[in-house]
Amino acid sequence: MKTAPYEATCITEIGSKVLLKQYLAKDDEGTTVEQPEDLFWRVAVCAAEAERLYGATDEQIMEWAGAFYGLMATGKFMPNTPTLINAGRNNGLGLAACYVLPINDSLIEGKGSIYDTLHGMATVHKAGGGTGFSFSSIRPEGNLVNSTSGVASGPISFMTLYDASTNVVKQGGTRRGANMGVLHCTHPDIVKFIKCKEGVDQITNFNISVAVTDSFMEAVYGDKPWDLLCPTTGEIAETVAAKELFDAIVFQAHATGEPGLFFVDEANRFNPIPHLGRYEATNPCGEQPLLPYDVCSLASINVSKYATQDINYVELQRDVATAVRFLDNILDVNQFPLPEITALTKRIRRIGLGIMGWADLLIKLEISYDSPKALELADTLMRAVNHGAHEASANLVETRGTFPEWEKSIWGPDDTCARRQDGERVRPFLPQRHCNVTTIAPTGSISMIAGCSGGIEPLFAVGMIRKQAGAEMLDINPMLIEVGEREGFLSDEVRAHITTHGTADHPDIPEKWRKIFVTAHEIPAEQHVRMQSAFQRRCDSAISKTVNLSNSAKVEAVAESYILAHKLGCKGITAYRDGARPGQTLTAGTGDPEAKQAHLTGLVRPEYTWGFTRKINFGELGKIYITVNTDTETNQMLEVFLGWGKAGSDQKTLVEALGRVISLGLKEGIAVSSIVKQLIGIGGSTGVFYKGGRFSSIPDAVAKTMLAASNEAAPVSEQLGIFEQHCPDCDAKLVLVEGCKKCMACGYSACG
Repeated sequence: MKTAPYEATCITEIGSKVLLKQYLAKDDEGTTVEQPEDLFWRVAVCAAEAERLYGATDEQIMEWAGAFYGLMATGKFMPNTPTLINAGRNNGLGLAACYVLPINDSLIEGKGSIYDTLHGMATVHKAGGGTGFSFSSIRPEGNLVNSTSGVASGPISFMTLYDASTNVVKQGGTRRGANMGVLHCTHPDIVKFIKCKEGVDQITNFNISVAVTDSFMEAVYGDKPWDLLCPTTGEIAETVAAKELFDAIVFQAHATGEPGLFFVDEANRFNPIPHLGRYEATNPCGEQPLLPYDVCSLASINVSKYATQDINYVELQRDVATAVRFLDNILDVNQFPLPEITALTKRIRRIGLGIMGWADLLIKLEISYDSPKALELADTLMRAVNHGAHEASANLVETRGTFPEWEKSIWGPDDTCARRQDGERVRPFLPQRHCNVTTIAPTGSISMIAGCSGGIEPLFAVGMIRKQAGAEMLDINPMLIEVGEREGFLSDEVRAHITTHGTADHPDIPEKWRKIFVTAHEIPAEQHVRMQSAFQRRCDSAISKTVNLSNSAKVEAVAESYILAHKLGCKGITAYRDGARPGQTLTAGTGDPEAKQAHLTGLVRPEYTWGFTRKINFGELGKIYITVNTDTETNQMLEVFLGWGKAGSDQKTLVEALGRVISLGLKEGIAVSSIVKQLIGIGGSTGVFYKGGRFSSIPDAVAKTMLAASNEAAPVSEQLGIFEQHCPDCDAKLVLVEGCKKCMACGYSACG
């Protein structure tokens, strides 16, 4: 059978747009040459072909292809993005999304040297994958390099190198690569690392996490000193207060959303193959701790499809078994980008089956996300998924054998298996086809294809105004529409409130439904963390989830979330306050604005100034030249000159006028932050990317250049919310859910 057996039933309007934009195959002229059904069938047949390796007949292969197709076409299951895009197309690109590569303290010598791994990163990105790294083995900035008698530039400089390379290499030719940078909490450059993404254009292709140990967290709780150690010698480089270091982490996370924490000891407690090494880093979204040259093939089950009066666990476990078989087959048909990755994959056969549609399931069962009952169900549901996945892995052993490193793994025989320090087994004896089977990964795009909510996140909003063909469309969660029309509370006023505010918090909506349709920012941070912990207890690997905080949330809310996550046994944690983003430069206090204004009013231009000119290409519109001049003694910004590359145009006169008005404002004492606040974020018809940063218009580019050049940080109260990130496809505001940037308007996702 060369065509899909029946029509797909899961495709919504936005799912169709996502498929058309990113997934469906196109010819050399860019014309779409397949339908959603063709894609699902292509992927299903590719996965089923692996059955031939184990003696299956053509008829049996087609039976399994039909089973795999059925899960995807009904929206019950989706593999990760690289599998959907590349499987069955013979394009030489990979089917996995998540890798970790090693970095040692050598510039060019040997496998895992800085430049060897840079080459490996580019190769993985070209094949469609994302990469994680631990920079912890690199000696700190200023440290002596014996071989050259020079001094080391430190891990941050090499992160910048990797970031620049990522800018010019797209993942599988479709999008820029994604990275995770991890630094251990004992590294002497840890404070520099914590602050490395303060600037607007700094290290934009990395998520960052601090690898924190139990010892560090205990030192934080006890307000004890903490030693920073040179990674090459083990000598103490500096002793700091653990709590002050922790406070620096949470302050920066409150300001920008990063760094997150990677609880490295907790992750290694459940490392299934400790004899092969320790976890030091994760994949870009943080849900998958991996060894060097390790990879994980990911997919997700849409649990909302199993809602009845309760949950149909029989059907769920049957489909989990089919999903595990699919992922095992993908390991066999995949082409990995590096030989070291291929070799390790064959030895450990790591897969990661997760869930999506959790918020939808709770709504169908009329359970509030923010309730003890939801936490209980999370534990029960994930226990069923995890048990079913391990049972399916064990059943595959009968015909395909265990993974080669099984005997010394945490699942192996009593006389060889990995054990805890107290001598007890980490996991029960269980023959397994895979070293790990469950992971809860981001489902940004694939959840839209499946027509469900993302991962284990709550709904981010229940309504929005979506722009389509130049018109504004009211978009309300279909389940809320169904309930509202059935119970008669969905008046025009209520509809307007929902789409304007994004919540069901309206007095005409009964309290029961307000609680059930609760959104991410209405849920206390503690409940976000407890929900993650409830799923983590029954999950082999880790979880990509975001603790969403309101814009007004205090720094203490981030600190409390990070501490609770550690105490509850999470393997990582990310908190994001609405309006924060990498690029914000925050100060602890606002200072005295009146005194500052008095000091600045009536600035006199000195004879000599210091300045720079920045050129930004706005494509067909032309080039803008932004010159910023400052006082050489006070470093105070004095004037901004704007030049336009096309002479004689109206655009040129408007640009020059904008520069004159800005310079006049600076001379009259208007704060840089006040001017920036008025200009930044203004949208235009042509946005551009420049060194990893996005400029949505000419005024936006001028504002961001002024901010980057300014020695003055905008007050906290003025800066919050001015650096919203916008979708590169439709320019709508991006949200951070599942540890990943996502556009609710058009379906763009930075993750799978």
